[in-house]
Amino acid sequence: MVDHTVGFDFEDNRRHGDDSGRQDHGKSQQRRAATRYSQLARVKPQEMLYLAGQVAVDAGGNMVGVGDVVAQVRQVYENIGNVLESAGATFRNVIQFTTYLSGRDLIKPFMAERNTIVDELYPDGDFPPSTLLIIDSLMDEEMLLEVTTVAAI
Repeated sequence: MVDHTVGFDFEDNRRHGDDSGRQDHGKSQQRRAATRYSQLARVKPQEMLYLAGQVAVDAGGNMVGVGDVVAQVRQVYENIGNVLESAGATFRNVIQFTTYLSGRDLIKPFMAERNTIVDELYPDGDFPPSTLLIIDSLMDEEMLLEVTTVAAI
């Protein structure tokens, strides 16, 4: 079972003598709503899935959205969904996303589209932890982003 609801404010927990990460304080709830990710995912031991980085390539191996980060974000998340489904999982099983974005100038359009997608995938606001890294480039210059995913089933 994956629990993304265990968000917490490190400072508040230390101040109250609890370093377990089990408390959720108002600040972390507000932050999760604004950033659309949790600070922590608690997972009981189970089968783990480690997805290879997904890029904006369709089922036929063709690049999707050359020069268009919004189109590429949609394709990447579609690909993640397909890989999860092939293993009998869904986005509710995801415990971590790591995104590699090729260029600081892409952050704003990427985040706008990503937020739309994760709001659709997690309408209850129970978002998995997520990390965004800005890099120089990916293997192919037409690839604007790559997302690796960890899931538990």
